[in-house]
Amino acid sequence: MTWTPRSAHTSPAATVIPNMPMQKWGIESCGAGSLSTVLQHYGDPTTMQQWDVALPKTRGGVMTVDMLLAARRKGFDAQLVTGTPALIEAELRSQRPVILMLQVVFAPGQAYDFFHYIVVDGFDPEGELIRTQFGDGKARWLPFKRLEKAWNGGGHAALLVHDDEPAALRAAVTLEEEAKYAEAADRYRAILQRHSDSAVAWTNLGNAEMKLGQHAAAEEAFRKALTTDPTSRDALNNLAWLLYQDHRLDEAESLARKAVAQRGPDSYLILDTLARVLAAKGACDEAMRTFQAAIDAVPVSRDGARADIESGRAEAKRHCS
Repeated sequence: MTWTPRSAHTSPAATVIPNMPMQKWGIESCGAGSLSTVLQHYGDPTTMQQWDVALPKTRGGVMTVDMLLAARRKGFDAQLVTGTPALIEAELRSQRPVILMLQVVFAPGQAYDFFHYIVVDGFDPEGELIRTQFGDGKARWLPFKRLEKAWNGGGHAALLVHDDEPAALRAAVTLEEEAKYAEAADRYRAILQRHSDSAVAWTNLGNAEMKLGQHAAAEEAFRKALTTDPTSRDALNNLAWLLYQDHRLDEAESLARKAVAQRGPDSYLILDTLARVLAAKGACDEAMRTFQAAIDAVPVSRDGARADIESGRAEAKRHCS
């Protein structure tokens, strides 16, 4: 889409989520600006300037996965999903703002197309409009179809942030980062006793159980996450990886393909899992193509990830030759 479209007129039914900050973040700081806008709505004091320093940057800006992890480290239940208009409307009806990633073309003063994060914080059911913040300090009401091409260019990526258990989830994530996996697992279980529909808590519990070597418990947690959210790329990918490690390759392949089909950003993580599963099954040609696709998708700043995937490809070549 072109830059900053005009705002449409709303009907009396239009509603806006209360207590939404209205900030200016422009093109270069859209990751920090959109994330701080949503988290400040929930009461987090971190400023846009602080996020601008803290968030890792690639040549193309801040990656969605880093925004996701940043929100989770703050204790929020954050999910990166392939969105639909119905899903976004459901979030807005629940008074939860959403971050969308758009592909912007023909922007004034820009010699290239780029991706840009916006915040959606209101909707008009009669006018079929949503309220958007593009980062210039103004609110714009737009029909969803006006965003469709640009949103499709961004893989329909949507960052959902919920604040049901921010402090408890933050404490559990911190324990996991400190490699205190048993304590983290206990905290996730406590959260799930109160919020059994938290796909993030189920997925994180599965990750902690996998680190502890408790594969049966990890599998159960990942499957619970998928019962709550069948499209969760994290749960699909992590369960596929677990089954790959357990040599249950047919279901691992099915899950990995479902994860790839979500078409979200940071696809190298998902493609790597599928490539390793295919190599283990002896589908060498497709495995090599998938490894290459994963390597090509790694951002410039992720040298460690690229090296790990290249190592996996080299190992697969030895078994395939």
